[in-house]
Amino acid sequence: MRKMYRFVLILVFVSLVILSAAVFVADFYFTSAKRLDKEYKWVEAEELYQKSLKINPFCAEHFAGYADFILKQSELRKGENKVLWLERAKVLYEKAQNLNPGYAKYTYSLGKIALRLDEKTKAIEYFKSAIEKHPYSLLNSYQIGYDLLEIWDLLDEAAKEFVLTRFKYVLSQRMYYHGLIYPFLYEKTKDFKILQKVTPDNFKSQNALYNFMANNELWQYRSSQKKLIDSYLAKESVSEFQELLRKKKGEIEAIKEKYKDKLNSAINKEDWEGVTHSGGNAYQEGKMYWTGTMNAAVYILPGKRTLEITARGTAADNIWPYMIIELDGEVIGEAFVWSAEWRQYSFQVSSGGGLKVISITFANDGGSEDTGEDRNLYVGEVNIE
Repeated sequence: MRKMYRFVLILVFVSLVILSAAVFVADFYFTSAKRLDKEYKWVEAEELYQKSLKINPFCAEHFAGYADFILKQSELRKGENKVLWLERAKVLYEKAQNLNPGYAKYTYSLGKIALRLDEKTKAIEYFKSAIEKHPYSLLNSYQIGYDLLEIWDLLDEAAKEFVLTRFKYVLSQRMYYHGLIYPFLYEKTKDFKILQKVTPDNFKSQNALYNFMANNELWQYRSSQKKLIDSYLAKESVSEFQELLRKKKGEIEAIKEKYKDKLNSAINKEDWEGVTHSGGNAYQEGKMYWTGTMNAAVYILPGKRTLEITARGTAADNIWPYMIIELDGEVIGEAFVWSAEWRQYSFQVSSGGGLKVISITFANDGGSEDTGEDRNLYVGEVNIE
C-alpha cells in the first residue's frame, strides 16, 4: 500500500514538473512570437504562436495574443480574404473569452470584429457586455464610444444613447479627455447639442465646452452655453469668477461716475473706450483689432427701447467678427457683423432708465496666414429709439 502511495506521489510530482516545463516552453514561444511580430517576421511569428497554443491550450492570454496578431494581419487584406482573417481572429478571441469569461477586453475585441464584419447589432451586444463586466473602465468606454462613432449615421436611437452615455462617463472621470472627445464627436454628428448632452453637470466641464465652441467659431451656440455656465457659476460660487464679476461691476460704476454730468442720449465713435482682454492695447474710435471689450455711457429713458448699433467688419476664413452687447453688465444680444459696409444691428432693452453703460465685446479676433485676411470689428454710433 505504501509503495502504491509513493508511486502516486512520484507520478503527480513528475506530472507537475512536465506541466510546469510545458507552460514555461509555451510562454517562451509566445514571447518570441510577439518579438518576431514587432520585427515584421510574420511567418515565423505565426508558427510560434501556434506552437505555444499546442503546448498550452488553456492560456487565455496566448489565444488573445494570437488573435491580436491575426486581427492586425486582417488590415492588410481585402475582400473575402479579409473576412477570412477576421473570422479566424473571432474564433481565437472566443476561445480566450471561454477560458476567462470575466475579462472585458476579449469581449470588447469581439465587438470590434463584429463591427468590421458589418454585424452592428452583435457588436453593440458585445460592447454592452464588456461594460457590464468592467463598468468602471475608462479605456473600454472611450474605445467603444470611438468605434461606434465611426458608424454613427447607421445607429438607431438606443445605440446612439449608449454611445453618449459612455462618453459622458469618461468626461465625468477625466475632464481633460474633452480635447479628444469633442472634436471627433462634433465631426461625426455636426450637432452641438449632443456635445452639451455628454458634458457633465459642473462648471469646469461646461466651461471646457464653451472654450471648444469659441475655438471652433461656433458662436451661434454661445447664448445657450453661456446660460448653462452662469447657472453653474451661481450654484458652485466659483471664487475666481465671482471676483471677475465684482471687478466688472466696479468698472461699470467707475464709468458712470466719470460721465454722471454728461448725459448723452446717443453714442458716437469717439465715445468708445476700453482695452483688449490682454490689457496690452487700447481701442480708439470704435476700432477693435483685438479681442476685448469697450464701453460707453448713455442716458436711457425708462421702459422698452431699441438700441440701434452701427457696425461693420472684416472676415477671415469666411468667418465674420462676433460681437456681444451688454447693458450694465447684462447681455442683451449678440450677433455676427456680417458686412464690410456700415449696417445697423438692433437689440431690445427694458430698464428703469437712467445712466447706463453699453459694453461691446469682440469675441473672435483672428486671421489667416494663407490669405493675409484679418478679422476686425468696427463700431460706430449707437442710437436709442
